[in-house]
Amino acid sequence: MVNIDPAKVTFSVPERYLSLIHVGSKISFTIESSRDKFAGTVYAIEPNVDVNSRSVVLRAKAENPKGTLKAGSFAKIHFNLDQIPKTIMVPTEAVIPDIKGSNVFLVKKGVAMQRAIKTDTRTDKSIQVIDGLKAGDSLIVTGIIQMRPKVAIKVVKVIK
Repeated sequence: MVNIDPAKVTFSVPERYLSLIHVGSKISFTIESSRDKFAGTVYAIEPNVDVNSRSVVLRAKAENPKGTLKAGSFAKIHFNLDQIPKTIMVPTEAVIPDIKGSNVFLVKKGVAMQRAIKTDTRTDKSIQVIDGLKAGDSLIVTGIIQMRPKVAIKVVKVIK
């Protein structure tokens, strides 16, 4: 962070999200020295992509009338890029990476069945599945390490 009021926040986002960001995009952020949430607005986007990290630098301004935000502080940025309607998101721990892609285990007629999936966007807790699953599939989300195809499954809890 630089400046005092308005505070100027500089941060990076992966290049793949560049089409979803524009001058005027809203951010929220926190800093270690305060429990408050702060809001800001993107006012500049660097015109180049860092060749090593494949990220783009953004700059945002945030009101700081109380002087809580200090120059040199580190901020944790919360940035809603976009909402994807009618998509399938699964817990990251349910996805098994493999050389050919990713897999999950489903329950079909009381038996575990492995299914290849294609994934896209991920958050800290979920991964978007763009191919291989449909709404209503029963996904196994725990005990994945011990799971094998054709193992009998007893469903104990259903999460909707």
